[in-house]
Amino acid sequence: GQLMTVIPGEGPCYRCVFKNPPPKDAVPTCRQAGVIGAMAGVIGAGGVGDLALTYGYERLNFPLMLFTVVVLIAFVQIIQTIGSHLAFKVRHH
Repeated sequence: GQLMTVIPGEGPCYRCVFKNPPPKDAVPTCRQAGVIGAMAGVIGAGGVGDLALTYGYERLNFPLMLFTVVVLIAFVQIIQTIGSHLAFKVRHH
């Protein structure tokens, strides 16, 4: 997958990067593919990753950075598992 931060008016937009949309039936919709697990993981990873950089790496606090990264991995795995389970329930309900 890919992750891209878009800041309106300050950087490139989605259409700047991907000039032509794919054909209508070339990719599944979000409902068909199920994005809940992945979306929750990305959101969680962004917040905890920022914490690791701000308080661990930039302040040269290696134990805090290591702890934050371990928490990040566990957090993302838990949220993705819950999201995937919910998506499975929604698709098969």
